[in-house]
Amino acid sequence: MHDLGGAVAVMPADATAFVHRDAPFFIDTMGHAQAAEKFTEVREWARGLRSSLAPWARDGVQANFAGETSDWHVRTHDAATRARLENLRRKYDPTGLLLPARSD
Repeated sequence: MHDLGGAVAVMPADATAFVHRDAPFFIDTMGHAQAAEKFTEVREWARGLRSSLAPWARDGVQANFAGETSDWHVRTHDAATRARLENLRRKYDPTGLLLPARSD
């Protein structure tokens, strides 16, 4: 659980790519498998935890905490922020070195 507020909440919502600046906290669900054969079980546990918290959650996830590849493009930002970030990507990373362009 990450406590927000303070300087995070003071910044205008469209000043950076950090979403939900007005939220009091966010929860990062993750799992760690000690052995490869436990990976699927731990991944399903983490997904289940995230799903069980969903009724109380806001839509979207913090980009740095999007563990599922599909989450990054679909759930990390609202449409306006995605468009702004895509314009920045085209300007500063036109070859997709840092982040490949969406394929869908």
